[in-house]
Amino acid sequence: MRAASRSDVCGIVRKSAPSTALLAAIVAAARGDHVATTEWASALDTDPLLDGAPLTERERQVLGLYASGLGARDVAAQLFISENTVNDHLRRIRAVYQLVGRPAATKVELYQRGVEDGYVPRPRRG
Repeated sequence: MRAASRSDVCGIVRKSAPSTALLAAIVAAARGDHVATTEWASALDTDPLLDGAPLTERERQVLGLYASGLGARDVAAQLFISENTVNDHLRRIRAVYQLVGRPAATKVELYQRGVEDGYVPRPRRG
């Protein structure tokens, strides 16, 4: 549900919904309207992790650069901080993700979490 809410979906409808509701949702989505359902709203309202991991602005910067493929040395150079400071930030970022139940031990997992939380841009296709 969290991943869907961060994507370009217009809404979520249960497949067990009446056919009239499904048709109405398809028509609304085709118009570009949001398809709001009580189930979707309830799931989003009760999800404590919906806003993503609580990272500081600097941690978001470090995550964005590091997850985009730069090494710690290059991140440090771009942000005018030491490589040790970058590594400290990365340790804290990993600890935060571990704390919220979304471990990110590898660089790929950090990238995935950053994309999921909107701190790292999604890859473009085509």
